[in-house]
Amino acid sequence: MRKKLFVSAFGGALLVFAQIASAQTGAAVPECQFTAAPTPEQLAACQQAQAAAAQAQQQGQQPPAGAENGESSGLPQPPSEMGPPEGVQMGPSPEQMAKINEAKLKGMKSGLKGMQAGYAKIKAQYDKIEKAGTLIPQADKDGLAEARGLIDTVKNATTAAEIEDIDTDHFSDLLEKLSADIGDLRQQAEMLKGLKQAAKGMKTGIKMFDTQIAKLTKQNIAVPADIADILGQVKALIAGIEGNKSWDDLQALGIENVDELFDKLDDGRERIVMLGRWPQAIKQVDKQLAAMDKTAVRLKALADKLKGGEIDVAERQAQYAAGVADLRKARNDADALVKAGGGTEAFDLLETGFFDKLDGIIENQRVIETMANMGRFVSEYRKASLSIQQQLAALAKKKVDTTELKSLFAQFKAKGDSIAALLKVKPIDTDAVLAAVNEFEDLRLAALDKIDAARGGAVMPWDTGAVTVKEIKIPKAMDTFIESNKEKELKTEQAKPPVAPPAPTVSGEGLLIEAENENASHILPLAQRPATNMKEINPGWRPPYSGTGDWYLAAKGEWLSYDFTVAQDGAYNVWVRDYVDKFQPKGVRRFVVSFDGAAYGTFAEVDKPTSSAKGDFGWHKVGAGIPLSAGTHTMKVMKEDTTSGAAVLDAFYLTVGGETPAEK
Repeated sequence: MRKKLFVSAFGGALLVFAQIASAQTGAAVPECQFTAAPTPEQLAACQQAQAAAAQAQQQGQQPPAGAENGESSGLPQPPSEMGPPEGVQMGPSPEQMAKINEAKLKGMKSGLKGMQAGYAKIKAQYDKIEKAGTLIPQADKDGLAEARGLIDTVKNATTAAEIEDIDTDHFSDLLEKLSADIGDLRQQAEMLKGLKQAAKGMKTGIKMFDTQIAKLTKQNIAVPADIADILGQVKALIAGIEGNKSWDDLQALGIENVDELFDKLDDGRERIVMLGRWPQAIKQVDKQLAAMDKTAVRLKALADKLKGGEIDVAERQAQYAAGVADLRKARNDADALVKAGGGTEAFDLLETGFFDKLDGIIENQRVIETMANMGRFVSEYRKASLSIQQQLAALAKKKVDTTELKSLFAQFKAKGDSIAALLKVKPIDTDAVLAAVNEFEDLRLAALDKIDAARGGAVMPWDTGAVTVKEIKIPKAMDTFIESNKEKELKTEQAKPPVAPPAPTVSGEGLLIEAENENASHILPLAQRPATNMKEINPGWRPPYSGTGDWYLAAKGEWLSYDFTVAQDGAYNVWVRDYVDKFQPKGVRRFVVSFDGAAYGTFAEVDKPTSSAKGDFGWHKVGAGIPLSAGTHTMKVMKEDTTSGAAVLDAFYLTVGGETPAEK
């Protein structure tokens, strides 16, 4: 093992011998080291010393057993002493070593001013940054403390031994790193300044949230827990910005995912706005119920009167009364849900249990009143015809295909004309008129449903009114700050070894992906899309769906993306479970599919016959198969164009086999 001796330049050429232990005998062979170029005489002296040492080593074999007790081995013994050749000194003398140490200490002391100056310059910059309100990372604080400690050690040293372990290169590297970190801290300070300005605008939006929530609480309307949680996260983020938190602290508060947080906040905003309109909706419902209660009494009297004239509408009158009772129950159940915090469920219940059933119940009223006063039918029929014609014209103006609607309207008009003709024949054939009126009402309701669907859905009371909470957008300064740090982290991440892909998630023969379990989405603001529907969780008005719900892509360019993993290479069949109904022309629900950024194809909705008013979901295979390698991939599904029908997506299925995915 070679022992190194620290030797500082002193005088001319100083020769030092470092001893190298022999692997066989433990004898020493001198190694010549010079602190300056040796003279020919010094080099010759060194070589002479090495030769003498080598000869001594060869003679110094391990003595046999007993030799350690003084017994002679019979072999030549090495000389007890071997001095260096003339003119060669084996290491510095004590006087020389003292001068060497003195020179070393003096050299370090002379460099102390430079160390102090470099440290002071950097420390002043850190103090300025901290005074401006930027938190100094603990690692930088530790670095400053270490540099200060090295300076103090040199400053207080009185002997060379006290500074023997100080590495001046390490001190230089330490200052260099601290200097580089200052640049990052200054950039963060500048960005934080912009974030603080942006936070002021965000606080205004949050104040609107708090005001509306306080108002709802006063009205005994519970705010869903997830909205309160998201609002709390945004408030914590704003407080972190105002409190000059470091980038690491802001990361912990979720600043890198702020775009996702703001999407959730905006979704919560829309629900808060809807909840704010709940009193208005309930007021409208109560007004409707009060009017229907009065109508129920009047219809009972009409039914009794008609029965005396041998026209039996008792069943229609009973259906009306039972329908009103059902509407009142739906109203009370929905109001209880709102007060318990189930805002979304309450709106769904009021829509499906009240407004969707309203026309069907009122149909009984129309039939009874028509039979009670046949003379009013013609005027009511003409009024209904004019209303439908106006709505058809409005849709045609918006370039909506009204071919099927026109056909339905023609049937409605023909049936109305036939009833008008029956009423002119005396005596009136009440059975024929009643049957025709029933058919007429079915056609009228179908036309109105079709018109609502073409518009993107019926307008509910909570879809209109003042916007009590405005959308809070991600401030530009915050977006710049996040992207800058993400780029920096990406460079760091790229220097790391690649991470193994996640374990395959395929089980059984294929991979089922629920549409509502997207990794990312792009949905236009409500004002830019033709419908309020978006992600539909537990939608009671939909036919049997897979998983917990579906996605309603209403506008051109809206998309969903899904990350998934397959276990083996292969050409995968792609199945889509989506929605079709009897109201929309075929092919208006088209969607575009891509894998890993490459287009796979554009496809129409499932081609499945349906007669249900709710429509149907169904599986269909799209494309000719996508070649995928084992590992993780991304599938993106996008609405191709804004048409009269949305792409209502329920689930996806990928398989290398030939099986058909099971229906719900």
